[in-house]
Parts: sequence; C-alpha cells; structure tokens
Amino acid sequence: MKANQNSSTENSSHRVGKSSLYRRIIFISGAFAIVAAILAVQIVNVGSKVAASGIARSVIVELNGDPASVWKAKAERQGGSISAEQLQDYRNSIKASQDQFLAALQAQGIGYEIDGVNIPNYDGTNAGRADFRFNLVYNGITLK
Repeated sequence: MKANQNSSTENSSHRVGKSSLYRRIIFISGAFAIVAAILAVQIVNVGSKVAASGIARSVIVELNGDPASVWKAKAERQGGSISAEQLQDYRNSIKASQDQFLAALQAQGIGYEIDGVNIPNYDGTNAGRADFRFNLVYNGITLK
C-alpha cells in the first residue's frame, strides 16, 4: 500500500512540476509578446518621425548608358586601349546626356534642384559647390 501512495505522490508532484513549467512558459511568452509589441510601436514611431522630418528629401536618378568605368572595361576586353583623355571625353559626354535629361525635365515643367554640398574654404567661406552627379562608376544625378 505504501508503494502505491509513493507512486501517486510522485505522479502528483510530477504533474505539479509540469503545470508550473507550462505557467512559466506562458508567462515568458506573454512577456516576450508585450516587449515585441512595444518595440514594434517604437519602430513605427521612429519611421513616422523620419518621414515627417524630411530626411528622404532627394532621389538618385539612374540614366541609360554605361558609366565610364564600364565603358572602358568593355573596350579593353575587346582589345582596345583607353587613354586618360578618352576616358575624360567619355565622362564629359555622360555629363552632356545628363544635362539633356535635365533640360527635358525643365521643358516639361518639372521642377528640380541638383542636390550637392557647399565646399568650405580654410577660412570658412564658400569655395564652391560639389553637385551629386555620377559618371565614373554610376550614371546618375541626385535631385531634390
């Protein structure tokens, strides 16, 4: 009889242990779900703030035509040789095609501004401007 009581006591404590384990798993899962929901709300709030702040204020427009480095690599693969002057001439032709694109935008009444940065002199005055125009490894322009 005593063996029967011990066996039922062990089964009972084993069930209590399982029940306790299940409650812990449910509690931890619930806690993770709450933390995940809070983080998701925070991420959405950050995304809204970024959009509202105007951070994405410009776009890069990729134009047709190979950038200069691709043009040069293709020519050399076919056995040609490209001088520095030829490469510069090709880069200038890309800039000319970019200018044609910008003129077409303007002719259609589409407003734009080429994005870029002012370059400061050592004394803080403006030395010039660097437009975000690409022609060596990419054929594109950054517009606002």
